Parts: sequence; structure tokens; C-alpha cells
Amino acid sequence: MVAKMTAAWLVDQQQADGSWPRNVGYTHNGYDTAWAGLGLLAHGDPAHADAIRRAAEFIAFRCPQDGWAVPSSVMVMFLSEYWLRTHDDRILVALQSQVERLRGEMVYGDWNGGHGHNPGYGGSGVSTGGSHMALAFALADLTPAKAEEGLTGHLLARAQELAPDGFIPYGRSTGTRSFVPNLDGGGTYSGRHGPYLVASMIHGGPKRFTENCRAMYERGAVGGIDQGHATSTLSMKWALLAAAACGDSTLQRHLAPMRWDLTMLRCWDGGFTQNATRLEYMGGEGLLPAYLRAGAWLMILNAPKHNLAMTGAPEWRARGFPDLPPVCHDDAVALGYYQRNWGVAAAALGDRAPASLREGLVKLLAMGKTADTRGELFGFLRKAAEPAAREILALPNVDSLLRHHLAEMLLGVDVRMSVGLETENNQALPGRWKFEIEAQHPFAGWWAGAEETERAAWKTSPPLPLSGEVSLSRSSGEAFGPPLALPGDFGNNSWHSRREAVTFAAEPARGPLSLDARIRYDLGGMRFDYVRPIIADGEEPGNGEKGRTLLADRVVWVSGTLTQDLNGWNGSFRLPSGQFIAAATQGVASRVIRQSETWVAPTDGSLPTGLHAEFGFSSGWQFFEARLASIRPSSPFHELLPESIRAKSGALDPQPLMDYDRNTYLDAEGSVEIRLATPVSLRAIDLRLADPPSGLRLTVEAETPSGWSTVFVGRPGDRSSPFRPVTTRALRLNFSLPDDQPVPSLKVAELRAFAA
Repeated sequence: MVAKMTAAWLVDQQQADGSWPRNVGYTHNGYDTAWAGLGLLAHGDPAHADAIRRAAEFIAFRCPQDGWAVPSSVMVMFLSEYWLRTHDDRILVALQSQVERLRGEMVYGDWNGGHGHNPGYGGSGVSTGGSHMALAFALADLTPAKAEEGLTGHLLARAQELAPDGFIPYGRSTGTRSFVPNLDGGGTYSGRHGPYLVASMIHGGPKRFTENCRAMYERGAVGGIDQGHATSTLSMKWALLAAAACGDSTLQRHLAPMRWDLTMLRCWDGGFTQNATRLEYMGGEGLLPAYLRAGAWLMILNAPKHNLAMTGAPEWRARGFPDLPPVCHDDAVALGYYQRNWGVAAAALGDRAPASLREGLVKLLAMGKTADTRGELFGFLRKAAEPAAREILALPNVDSLLRHHLAEMLLGVDVRMSVGLETENNQALPGRWKFEIEAQHPFAGWWAGAEETERAAWKTSPPLPLSGEVSLSRSSGEAFGPPLALPGDFGNNSWHSRREAVTFAAEPARGPLSLDARIRYDLGGMRFDYVRPIIADGEEPGNGEKGRTLLADRVVWVSGTLTQDLNGWNGSFRLPSGQFIAAATQGVASRVIRQSETWVAPTDGSLPTGLHAEFGFSSGWQFFEARLASIRPSSPFHELLPESIRAKSGALDPQPLMDYDRNTYLDAEGSVEIRLATPVSLRAIDLRLADPPSGLRLTVEAETPSGWSTVFVGRPGDRSSPFRPVTTRALRLNFSLPDDQPVPSLKVAELRAFAA
């Protein structure tokens, strides 16, 4: 009865455009519409088929694509389940477009979602992003609009690293090292691991994660599924959907103790309220409003019908689960960190790289992710890192700054600095400065997983004791504030780092302040003494991600090839040796330096797959992937110069549309047609509009022998619009607004096509 009433109430609330409204939060109402549509699909009443179809049409053809991974993932889930039910091929191009766009929300190599960081807020990302994306891709793989080959498997393998015991902890405590089920966790905090489990049951994820996570729901504690950080709804709905994936009896096991809560949540005229019996901070509960909650509960109450792949439809259950070696998050992070650092060091030195570095890199790259990764990795580093670092420090005819940076990278050492005006009530205090250092000690990452006796011995007799200081000076040589000692002991975190700070008075700077930071320290008998130029109170693209204005990160320039269009977080590249370097843009932005020109990617234009460039590699601020604050292209962009570009208002000059300058634009009315001199296999367009109207949708058509064929449906934005390769001489860009509003003249700032 509750399910029937809820379904009828949802249908009555549907808007004329097929959506359900959202009046709060930072996301679009496609999030709510997708959950409502999933609930109606799970309910399975034929009388609601028209409402479901209109919801699918809204998300496919009218809804702006969301900039957040979780809402975007749920929209892919709904369209995938809708196609599995109806085989409505009209939505397939839109579904494929959304799958391709969603890939831009992750960083290849770390296989995590959201903001592309390690779990929780370890780097400001959220593990729920990865879990939702894994399920979205698992469902898309069941349709003709598949995700990239192997992508879903990578995300699920990552789930086992995050949750070797089946439970993904909150992001500030990622040191899980147990490989037996976390039965005490039960169904709590399920927004992180719940979607991963549902995805694994569909796609066939790692055996260990799947069994351990299932055991949490099948045998673990009950009664706490509404415990989740910032919102109870997120944890509760995914706990019950994950339980349903384990079987009807498991669903009832968790649902029965919560019947009282469901009764309190239920609105008697339809829908569900926010949770009034909160177990934790619930500041995010308002972001999951009534229609979203109603759709989720409708799925849960109808889960025993098994109408969806997400609720256990037998035809979509995985037939097998690969038995991947057990490895935990911290060990996977450390292995990738040192493999990248040693690989970049070898590439930066080229023929000058000492044999100890080259041979050590071969051994590092041969290490796999196993239960013994930690012991093998740090056993190798304790023997090989110091000799290789000493040889690099002694290299002749190599820039001093480069030698010192590379030696530090091999050892796992870093010196991170922050210099800026002190603040009070968010206001800068002129003349009052704060200088802060974070010293990362050798063999960073070893501390995670070490026994207390090992840690005590390390503190008593560190293998490479560190002592020294950092001093700041102006370009004139005048000291800027007092020197600051590098912390000689290390804190109790995984990366052996400690912070020290000093405040002082100095004349306020007018604009960015250029300084020299002289870094001097002794490391087990090795002497480090070098100057790193820094800029205080400066800005660079994406710098806000770091929460500081100082531009002082350790950067090593290295040649490589971009592995994907630079569209968002992902900036991964391959070294000339073929080694893959997991890398992220800095705050979804990288400064592009080309001869005398400078612009920001992807804001001013995407960089294409296959681009040869020098990458400003920074290993130290995030550990799971490098950061790319800057890129210097060293090859043509593989751009195609069109024979003509025309709009309804007339021909457009291609040159201003390919200059990576959003301040130069051309007015265009109606659709825009790009025509090439000869047929070319195309895979994406890169479009930037100045001041686009809200809700603008883009449909891209390609001219084929049989006529115009739609290849992309989505929202134009600060990234390329990828589609399946098509050989054509012409593309047509059509624009539309919700409710058939007239589209005004558009300011086209950038427009280019990428060849396959």
C-alpha cells in the first residue's frame, strides 16, 4: 500500500517537462528526476509507463548535465535501466554522451571518482563519487552505450583497495588493513561501499571485496543503516539496496529493525520527510529532498520484485568474481607514488640517469599490488634509494635545483611551504606574515601499517635523520622574516610529515611577492642545499584547491604524451618509456604555455589526446596522483582547420575560434555547421561559448551517406564533447533551450574538431 501510494504521489508531482523539481542544493533536478524514475521503474506499474518515458526524455534531451559525479552517475543509472526495460534506442546517443562526460570526473590511474582524489576528504574528494560511478558504468555496460573497455573493472578493483574488509572508512581514516569482513560496520555509512557492492554483483568485481562486503550486510550488525556522514538518507537507501543485492532475506534483515523509522519518515499524503532521529552531523540532508527520497524508498520497497538490474534481476547478475590479490589503500598509494617519482626522475635525466636509478626503476615497476606490497616496496627503498640519490646529487652539468628535487623524490622527502598574510575574520592583516613548513621525512608511506614496536624503533633510530632549516629572502638578498627549522621528528601520520610555523612583521607587498627559499638540511650524511624560487600571495589556475596562495610546490618538467583529452581532473600522461603517470590538473585547471601565449585548460579549450608536451610534474601535494599546474605543448595540437564554418547569420572566420582566447568571440544565430575539405574520422568537438544562456543544450549531428546522424547530446561547457568516431565531411551543432524557448544569438569563442 505504501509503495502504491508513493508511486501515485510521485506521478502526480511530475512537471510538464517530465522532471521533478528541486528547490535547494548545488545540483540540478536531474538528480531528483533520475531517482524518481528509478523508483517508478522498480514499482513496475504499466500505468506509469508514460511518466517514466517523459522522465527519460527529460534527462536525455533537456536536462543540463551535472558537474558533480554522484548526480551524473544516477542519471546514467536511470537511462541504463530505462533502456534495459524499454529498448528505447532514441536515448542511446544521449546515454553514451553522458557516459563519456562522466569519465571526465575521475583521474585515470587512481580510479576514484568525485573530485578524483583518495577517499573522503583526504584531498577534498569523496569516495561516494567513485562508488556511484562504478555502478553507473556497470549498468551502461549492459547497454549498447558501453563504458570504455576495462574501466568498470578498474573502479571495482579500486573498491577492494579502499575496502579490503568490505567497509570504506570516512576519508580522514583510510588505514584499513584487515582482510576479514567488518561485521561491526554492518550497514553504516553505506553511501561509500553500498553502490560498489551493487556494481560488483552486476559486473563481477573482486571476489574478496564482494564476499567481505556481502558478509557485512548478511551477518553484520543491524539497526544503524541511517548512520552516515552529513546525511542519513544517502546511507540508508544504499544500505538497503546493497542488502537487496544480497537477497530478499538480507533486505528484510535490515528493513525490519527500521520499520519504526520508515513510519516516522513517511508523509501520509505521499513522499518522505527528512530524518528527525539523526545519529551524526546531518548538514547535507537537505540536499536529498522529497522526490529523491521517495524514488529511493520506492526502489527499496519494490526490490523483491527484482524489476531492475540494481535490485537483483537474475538475468543481469554476474557469473564470476576475479580473485585479485589483497592490497590496502595505503600500500597502493605508496607503490604508485614511488613508481611515478622514480620514472619521472629517469625521464628527466635521460641518458644522464645513473645505472642505480635505471635498474631500480625496473624493479619498482615489476612490483605488483599484493599482500606483501608494503614489505617489498620499503625493503627495496631502504637499500636502493640512498645510493641512487647520492649519485644524482653528484651529477655534473645538471641544474642544482633539478638534482636536489630528483634526489628528494627518490627518497620520499618533500618540503612544502606556505607564506602569506595572516588573517582575522577572513580579512588580511597588512604587515603581519605567517611562514609555515611541512617537512616530509624519508620513506614516506612506511608509517602506515607499521606495528607500534616498529614505530618506536624508527623514532629511536631513524634510518636517515633529517635536520636543517629554510630561510626566505627578497631578490635583493635581504632576509624576509626569520629562518624556520625543519621539524626533526615526524608526526604520527602515514606520510611522516610535521608542520612548524613562525609569524613576523614585514612591509606589505603590493601584488605577488617573489622570494627565494633557501632549503638546507642534512639527511643521514647527505647534504641538501638549494634555492627554490617562490611567489607569495600569488595566484595560478586552480590554486584554490590547495587552500593557499603560495606558489612553491616542487615541480619537475618532463616530456610525455597526454592519454586523454584534458577536460577536467584527469591529466594523466605517458613518459617516452611508455610508463603511465597518473596525474590530475590542479583544481580542474592547468596553465598552458605555448611560445608567447598562455591560457588555461580546459577553461579556454581542451588539450587533445596524443598531445606531446612537457608536463610540470608535482609529486608532493597529493600522494595518489601527480599534479599538473602547467603544461608546455611541444607538438601541433592535431586540430583540423575547417574549410568553412557557417551559422544562420553567415560565415564565421575559423581563426578567432581557434586562438584559445575566450575574450574573442563571434556572434552566431541558429545552428553552426563545420565543413571540412575531405572526409575525416572525428571523435569530439571542442566548443566554448561566452555567456551561454542557462539550460542550453547541444546536439551534434554528423553528415553521413544516409543523411545527418546524431552523435552527441549534452551541455556545452568547459570541456570537449566526445562521441564515437564517425567519418564525415561536416558537423552540425544545434542548440535548444527548455520549454522550446527561442535561442538567442550565441557568442562562439572557441570551436575546433578533434580527429580520431
